Amino acid sequence: THLNVAQLNHMVTPNSEASLRLRVEVRAEQLNAATKLELWQLAFESAEELHNVISHPANRKAFKSRVMMSYYDKVSQVFWVSENYLFHACAMQRIFHLTERSLMREVARGELDREQAQTQ
Repeated sequence: THLNVAQLNHMVTPNSEASLRLRVEVRAEQLNAATKLELWQLAFESAEELHNVISHPANRKAFKSRVMMSYYDKVSQVFWVSENYLFHACAMQRIFHLTERSLMREVARGELDREQAQTQ
């Protein structure tokens, strides 16, 4: 019974937030390392696994734009090297969209701060 209790205490739930975050971090680092070492097949496989985790409907809003920017940057490199120029362009478009959204948020925050300073 002690063994059963120990096993229950250390069970990993694959869909928990902590294990999801860890899977994303590991795959992202694997993708970074593979692109630095120019191991394009491994980079593609890592990107594919990372895409499967990120694109799951339950996980769509869970990731910060910084993680997504890095993901699309590495994927665009993989697509460029593999001469999949259409997919490369799509990845670059996603980078542009994420950058644009980030800048719009900063502008909105700046305007809000300015309005608050004027009312005081």
